[in-house]
Amino acid sequence: MARRVPEVLTAKQAKDFLQISDSTLRRYIRKGKLKAYRLAGERDLRFRREDLLALLEPANGVVEKEPDQEEPLT
Repeated sequence: MARRVPEVLTAKQAKDFLQISDSTLRRYIRKGKLKAYRLAGERDLRFRREDLLALLEPANGVVEKEPDQEEPLT
């Protein structure tokens, strides 16, 4: 059974999810490829799941549909 990914992830969770290093995560933030958030008064970064998924693109240019999406009836 697949593990559910939370809507908001810590930096460690984001790195594990994307399978990237700390330096790559920081480079994505610095270059504006990934938006990072902070909790009020906190130093730790947080990331939205949808922002992480937006970094992923198909290598062959074909976008696959999510498994829970159905074809419209015609």
